[in-house]
Amino acid sequence: LPDGKRQPQRLSLDADTMTGTFDETAQPGTYTIEVTATSAGKLLGTAQAKFMVFDHDVELSNPAADPDQLARLADLTKAVGGKLIAPEQLAALLSQIKPPEMEIEVQTRWQLADNNRDAWLLFLSVVMLLTSEWVLRKKWGLV
Repeated sequence: LPDGKRQPQRLSLDADTMTGTFDETAQPGTYTIEVTATSAGKLLGTAQAKFMVFDHDVELSNPAADPDQLARLADLTKAVGGKLIAPEQLAALLSQIKPPEMEIEVQTRWQLADNNRDAWLLFLSVVMLLTSEWVLRKKWGLV
């Protein structure tokens, strides 16, 4: 196998030829077949052959555009504005497409509290929470 593992295969006699199947070609790579022939326990000979399994994607077999298929897809989406255009018309179509007008509000200033009193109350609340958490952890022996 491509990862270096060896796997024995069974052969069967078909007329005057030994045949067998090899189903372990799921992973792409270089495979090696080694055949050892024996007769009555006596070695007659060995032979080796290599073959390669390619990672082949059937979908990419024909990368050319299929105009008939594109026309059928455009026809299916005609109700919602789908149409077939030639590649030469793409630049004109892109110039017609305009993004929707959106109003974007950018926040330039961020404030935690509206006035000093609110800021101090928020600060003291956070300090009290952290202090009480520390006191409870100390009391329970977790510190």
